[in-house]
Amino acid sequence: MRRQIQYIIIAFILSLGLVMPGVAQRTSDISNTKHNLSTSGPGTTVSTTESEICVFCHTPHGATNAPGAPLWNRQLSNQTYTTYTSSSLDAEIIAGQLDQPAGSSKLCLSCHDGTLALGTVNVLHGNQNVDIPMTGTGAGGVMHEGVNLESGFTRNLGTDLTNDHPISLTYDTNLAQQDGELFDPANAAHIEVGVPGLRPPVPLEATGTGNAPQVQCGSCHDPHVRDLDLTVNAKFLRLNRFQESNPIPDQFSDTTDIVCLACHKKAGWATSAHADITVADEQYTAQAASLRDFPANLPVWKAACLNCHDAHTVHGAKRLLREGTDSLLSPKIGGNPAIEETCYQCHSAVPIISNTGNSVPNIQSEFLLPRRMPITALDQAAGTEVHDVTNADLLEPTSLLGKGSLLNRHAECTDCHNPHRVMRNSLFNGLADSTQGFHAHDPDTSHTNIASGVLRGSWGVEPVYGDTAFLSLPTNYLVKSGDGGNGASIDVNSTHVTREYQICLKCHSDFGYDDNGVYPIGTRPNLGTAGGGT
Repeated sequence: MRRQIQYIIIAFILSLGLVMPGVAQRTSDISNTKHNLSTSGPGTTVSTTESEICVFCHTPHGATNAPGAPLWNRQLSNQTYTTYTSSSLDAEIIAGQLDQPAGSSKLCLSCHDGTLALGTVNVLHGNQNVDIPMTGTGAGGVMHEGVNLESGFTRNLGTDLTNDHPISLTYDTNLAQQDGELFDPANAAHIEVGVPGLRPPVPLEATGTGNAPQVQCGSCHDPHVRDLDLTVNAKFLRLNRFQESNPIPDQFSDTTDIVCLACHKKAGWATSAHADITVADEQYTAQAASLRDFPANLPVWKAACLNCHDAHTVHGAKRLLREGTDSLLSPKIGGNPAIEETCYQCHSAVPIISNTGNSVPNIQSEFLLPRRMPITALDQAAGTEVHDVTNADLLEPTSLLGKGSLLNRHAECTDCHNPHRVMRNSLFNGLADSTQGFHAHDPDTSHTNIASGVLRGSWGVEPVYGDTAFLSLPTNYLVKSGDGGNGASIDVNSTHVTREYQICLKCHSDFGYDDNGVYPIGTRPNLGTAGGGT
């Protein structure tokens, strides 16, 4: 009776429209989602005999005895997972490593790790340990791999979760302060631990040590919901899959912002060339949109974070970068990390977006020239992608710039550009709505070496000299980083980058290079045609 009363109250609240606006476009209707594995399911993976819908996950009797399992009718995988890892993941730095999946993540992975048959349930029609006949599954009745298990276009996640959004990480004030670009759940009303009868927009789960609040699969996904429009692929997300209007700095709107921004508040993003409506108006081609399950003609600004990132991306890519490996297949399947490949999706001769007037520069062709920066792993001395940043400012230790080992000399797109902050403007401190329509130096004005918009928010160094003699080396370097914001100071003493040379000198100086560049005549080493040295 109590539950019936609860349902009546909830239905009454829904009828009044007193729900969070961001949830209003969704409805709880599992029967019309791919999670309906019964004979009536709309997907390609369904039972050939069983008409009950809920039985594939739930049972009133004989449920799996596991914490937080809601009358779970499946066994849980006993796999040990390889968890997400990154040198810039503060949750990992704080804890040493991420916990094994727990809570809702463990339930999701009982299907999505590809180790258990989808039709195997604890109880069906009073019988125990039943295998429901299925069609559209992979070998052995498990989750189908889709394009390929190692591509970014399958939802068979496997047991290697290094290419999947981190889960089972504790999300609290400590993490938010350590990171600097996360909403503090103590002050963000939309992020809190969910309890029965209350589901905030981003529900954390008390699955950490001492019931610490953690991010799990259920923090982003609700397996029962769909968009009111049956043609919209909402990916079971609790919040918007796409951006609906220009984001507002340091604020989150559950009606207009993409789900990623519910936790991540990236400095400079709102006015960046990748987010601003007036700049990022190119549209996805039909083939690229179809592959990504994007709506036809989706503009870049609306895809937002999904232009460069996929929460379940190709194996081998770092930091959830979409297509970020050196695989030569299309779509990419596995491979080694290759950041530039993510950028080349749009910045190439044949981009995945419309490029009216060539407003998106073709960068890939520049790196196919005989003399070029050593951007690919094969170009670099180590033969692998050495580049590995430590925080949101994309800072990198000098040891990875070549200090102490020339094997670590490298060049990557994010050595010079911060993709969350770049602007199509001749000045790094310009306003997005006053863009001059290009992102190089203004050709009609004198060259002042003030950093342009595409260098906004990158990091560099300012040399400090002890005297003015021509061959004197710097006595020190001041690291410049962060985003100064719109209208930021251009003073060379600012804490953020204000000059082009500051970015160049972090690699092309003895800050990141042991050799001081002073050679007797005729003894300068051969640095090769790929530009491997300074």
